[in-house]
Amino acid sequence: MSKHLTVRKGKSLEDIQILLEAGDRLIDEKEFARITGHKRRTIQQRRYLGRDPWYFKLPSGAVRYLFSDVCALVASASKEE
Repeated sequence: MSKHLTVRKGKSLEDIQILLEAGDRLIDEKEFARITGHKRRTIQQRRYLGRDPWYFKLPSGAVRYLFSDVCALVASASKEE
């Protein structure tokens, strides 16, 4: 994993490496939107406001999320309903 990966809000590069080696994966906003049903603009607004899930900025400037964090967000939202 690149040491130039910028981790926003909470997790260390070591944590990310462990999760990815355990089978987790990084997803983009488009896949995040498909999983949650949110519009991409809503996802961007959540990120701007500092809401979960954690996100990662790649050296190219692309933003990615951990699949497991997005699934946890969906699970917690369904418990609140």
